[in-house]
Amino acid sequence: MMASNTTLGSSSQSVADYLVASIKPNFEVIRERFKGMTLHKRVYRLFPSEQNTTDLVSFIRQRDIALIHEVKSLPEWFDERSYVEKSVNQISAFVEGDRDLSRAMKRIVGKAGELDQESAIGYSEAFEILSKKMHATYEQIESENAFLFLKSKMPSEYFDLVNRAEVLGLARLDVIARRSKSLESQLHMASPRGFAHWSRIADNYKSEMSPLMAAGRLVSESVSRLDFYVDVNNAANIGELFLVKPLSDANLDKQEFGRYLGELDSALTTLQTELVWQPNWIQEPFELSNTTMDLQRSLANIVIA
Repeated sequence: MMASNTTLGSSSQSVADYLVASIKPNFEVIRERFKGMTLHKRVYRLFPSEQNTTDLVSFIRQRDIALIHEVKSLPEWFDERSYVEKSVNQISAFVEGDRDLSRAMKRIVGKAGELDQESAIGYSEAFEILSKKMHATYEQIESENAFLFLKSKMPSEYFDLVNRAEVLGLARLDVIARRSKSLESQLHMASPRGFAHWSRIADNYKSEMSPLMAAGRLVSESVSRLDFYVDVNNAANIGELFLVKPLSDANLDKQEFGRYLGELDSALTTLQTELVWQPNWIQEPFELSNTTMDLQRSLANIVIA
């Protein structure tokens, strides 16, 4: 989401990125006590056991630090620690403020065992909640973008790319939510049929969804890098970084800005290609907000005049 790290859209996307990173199909060795003996058991897990899991706060902190270090030049007032802590607190509050989402995410890390059915249920629920939240606030986000376009001094390509990222990000969440719901059902049905059948379902999910997840993560990283670069050069302090405000390209390095635009454009093309091949993608029309329609009419009148 452009020009503001406080929006529901950006928080939802950050949590979605964390959930995608939580899928790590792999064999693990677990220890079990049986009649005073310690037994080692090799199991296949779709979701990592608790000791192998990166928590949300650590994930956001690592992501933000990496993002900051990728930007070449930062203003003198910028303080990395203050920015990261504010970002972490904001996303933590977003999750804790939604009881259903918080409960679903706690279910993702289940007890070590052969079947991750409990984790799959939490994963499916979390993505479904995030998808609904982003759809419910899309008009607000799109209206905000239209307002910024009218008040800012930025090339139209910037707004076009970030709007595409919003729409394709929603589509990506929808596909993962639908496929994860299917995964939940498949794991439930596979339980009586044994470990081999279950692991085959996990492998199929990984091979089917990995390209889409990778493409979506690339878009998320690209738009976050672009937005951060634009925001940090349109603010005077840390507090302003988290506010919606008119933007200007006057303080931007044209070459660096152009590179970030190109990276996002390329990432969006890859994501759209992956979505086209997804059987769970249902193309739905997005209604324009009143703000955008008023803006379009005003621009049309200017052209006619």
